[in-house]
Amino acid sequence: ISDFTHRFHHRVYGEDTAPAQESARRFREALAGSPEALSLARTPLLLTMMLLISRDRPLPDKRHLLYKECILNLLSARPDQGEKEGVRLHQRQWRPVDSAERWRVLSALAARMQAEGYKKHRGQIVRTAAELEPLLPDNWTREQRGGFLEWLVGATGVMIDRADGTLSFLHL
Repeated sequence: ISDFTHRFHHRVYGEDTAPAQESARRFREALAGSPEALSLARTPLLLTMMLLISRDRPLPDKRHLLYKECILNLLSARPDQGEKEGVRLHQRQWRPVDSAERWRVLSALAARMQAEGYKKHRGQIVRTAAELEPLLPDNWTREQRGGFLEWLVGATGVMIDRADGTLSFLHL
């Protein structure tokens, strides 16, 4: 965690070592003050998200708030920044323009997947795209539903496309 944090801040600040060291120090202190955040930092993806979040605002002190910040970053901040930098969506990907709608739809999808999955068994919940599309808003076209799932897998990384053709959330 320490090495990753050090490399991240030096990559962000370049040759300017004093701000990089200060930023890394503040991040390490925030982790030391939050055992939940420290346990999450052991996962490289979550550590990366925490480092990105810490550049703009303090780290949340509760696990669920940190997850929310990470997901919001993946759904809004990163795509919006990419768009400003000229990144285009893959031709099959689609997302609502409104970031609040993205959050609402993803939240509803996750809740429905989890509720239905727990009826069957505990553990990782997987579904085919065809099973997930009906869980998305009725007023979206079939192409938008499929495109949104493609976007969640390809552009955000919130969902994983598994080798067997099913999809699951990156984290339960």
